[in-house]
Amino acid sequence: MSRITLISFTERGVSTALRIACMLRERGDEAELSAPARLAGEDGIRPMGSLEAWCAETFPRFDALVFVGAVGIAVRGIAAHLVSKTADPAVVVVDEAGRFAIPLLSGHIGGANALARRLAAALGATAVVTTATDVNGKFSVDTWAAEH
Repeated sequence: MSRITLISFTERGVSTALRIACMLRERGDEAELSAPARLAGEDGIRPMGSLEAWCAETFPRFDALVFVGAVGIAVRGIAAHLVSKTADPAVVVVDEAGRFAIPLLSGHIGGANALARRLAAALGATAVVTTATDVNGKFSVDTWAAEH
């Protein structure tokens, strides 16, 4: 069971995030969803303050963060909290239409590549995995170490 938090910023994104959260819960994961106050309240969606505050609160507490929105927003949000590939949580970005799942951080050790593939399969989306070992079909020592 993984602890996964999701954040979205638009009505369409919240709809996609709710689909993802439902799928994660069906698999036995803990899934929490946050959104701006105007979109929160129903369906257990927590109101978020600033993106900076949300990242500061969630980065150390969750196994994975899923941003449903633009990659740039995710990068700006997490940048100040990066520690190392062995300590950082998985970070995945899904576009609000649910067409692409992009592992952004901790692809191997944190499991972002695997999570992006799971989300893509559930959404009928494309996982955009860019790590060299995955792109070239090679053995990843980091993935093996994380699994063992």
